[in-house]
Amino acid sequence: MNRSRRGFTLTELLVVFGIIGTLTSLLLPAIQSAREAARRTQCQSRLKQLGIAAHQYHDSNRRLPPGYLGPGQPIEVPPIQENHQFVGTLPYLLPQLELGQVAMRIEVELDPQKIGVNWWFDAPTYGIAQTQIPMLHCPSAPHEPEDAILLIHYYDVFFGMYLHATALSRGEPADLLLGMTNYHGCAGAWGTTDTSWDDYQGVFTDRSKNQFTNVLDGASRTLLFGEGLGMFGDEQVPYAWMGAGPLHVGQGLSDSHPLHFGSRHPGIVQFCYVDGSVHGVSKQIDPDVLIAIGGMYDGEIAPASSDW
Repeated sequence: MNRSRRGFTLTELLVVFGIIGTLTSLLLPAIQSAREAARRTQCQSRLKQLGIAAHQYHDSNRRLPPGYLGPGQPIEVPPIQENHQFVGTLPYLLPQLELGQVAMRIEVELDPQKIGVNWWFDAPTYGIAQTQIPMLHCPSAPHEPEDAILLIHYYDVFFGMYLHATALSRGEPADLLLGMTNYHGCAGAWGTTDTSWDDYQGVFTDRSKNQFTNVLDGASRTLLFGEGLGMFGDEQVPYAWMGAGPLHVGQGLSDSHPLHFGSRHPGIVQFCYVDGSVHGVSKQIDPDVLIAIGGMYDGEIAPASSDW
């Protein structure tokens, strides 16, 4: 018995492909949204771990780690020629992050009361600084660096009429191997500048040795750590975790400026507060509110909120 086989007509195939395309276009945004939600949660967890590490460090040392080891005063410094370590906050927290073996190989001076050589001039320290530490990366941030930022320093010149922030980066091939980070301490409005802006300085500043008792505005209303993309326009120049000093909030948030907090999370930048809680801050936050929560003893206490 002959049996005829009926195939799909061209019209039917086109209809099927059209339906598949429509379903894909409907599902893709939902899938991307779910993936971003997972990345945001993972980022939140990593900031939380940094907050816990800072509390453990404080318990052991009766103070928080310094913001960075700069010149100790708000002066202009040619960093490449000066003997200031410019080590950032994160290396101090490595033992609390179960990375003691990495911390042990940092040989540059870490005592904030002592002056030492720039960390990138110390060969063993520069070598261990190439360690990639996944928990210091935001999963949503890009990781294809064009360059590497080695330090940051805030200062004022011209009798306080101007405020400056400077960063050093180098484009040598070895710098592309440096371990990067998207997480930074908060310097407040402008860190330490010897101007009236010092009323709004944050927990982490140049050779700071702050205690939780210095946070007079409330632990749940003061920023401790936040996200930074390290973008200069469209060019990625992320910080090496060894020299990741604090970022300032005096000029708001930005996803395209290497000295500002910013993120690839839609609409928000995530921050860990002094009490260890992690919340999203709107990228459209009122600048005055941002400065208020960035400072630790300015007396301007922002209303409690989980999402400004």
